Amino acid sequence: MELNVFQNATRLRDFVYSFLSRGYLKEADEKYLSDMNNNLDLLSDYNTNTNEQMLSKGIETMRNLLSKADSFSDLAEELAFKYATLFLNVSPNDVVSHVHPYESVYLSPNNLVMQEQRDEVLELYAEFQLGVTKEFKEPEDHIAVELAFLQKLNELVYRSLEEGNLDEAVSILKAHRKFMEQHLLRWVHLLGRDLLSADADGFYAALAHMTMGFVKVDYSYVSEMVEYLENGGQ
Repeated sequence: MELNVFQNATRLRDFVYSFLSRGYLKEADEKYLSDMNNNLDLLSDYNTNTNEQMLSKGIETMRNLLSKADSFSDLAEELAFKYATLFLNVSPNDVVSHVHPYESVYLSPNNLVMQEQRDEVLELYAEFQLGVTKEFKEPEDHIAVELAFLQKLNELVYRSLEEGNLDEAVSILKAHRKFMEQHLLRWVHLLGRDLLSADADGFYAALAHMTMGFVKVDYSYVSEMVEYLENGGQ
């Protein structure tokens, strides 16, 4: 594999992580929906070689939903309410199923926020001198932040490749893989399960399928690239 191919793949993965993170960060606005619509073919092309079924399902569900919308402005208003009810707990539990987008809720013994999982991811963020802006008021083990962290690692990998520092690129890729193994891969399917239940065939079900599928594909890709680069590109 030529270095520029690896760089292009890194830039694309950077974009996908950023795009998925934005979907959970806050309500989907008209611009995000338009960008989503314009980039579904890119995601579909990316999935051509892997044919990951969850990713395919998410892309097609999202494509159908967006194609049926009278306008992205109206859909954004609808999704703003859905985001608030799903993630922000603005309606009674017996009316809408709530989904908690925090690793701690799924993995801590008492299913509470701000537990050891949050402390662990903070340590990893600090290792790469990355943090969460003051404007973001949610715990740092929020799904949007964990995806954004992997996006930032991809930026660092790309920079290392531009500088010709393959050892540093491998080191960052290993950190990427470690973070996925110790955190994201342990709970993203649980979050996805709850989103599929709460918003069956809707926007967040599609986003969940896309997230679970991409994360699965990307873990395999990162593992393969670590082995490839450690073997001197053989």
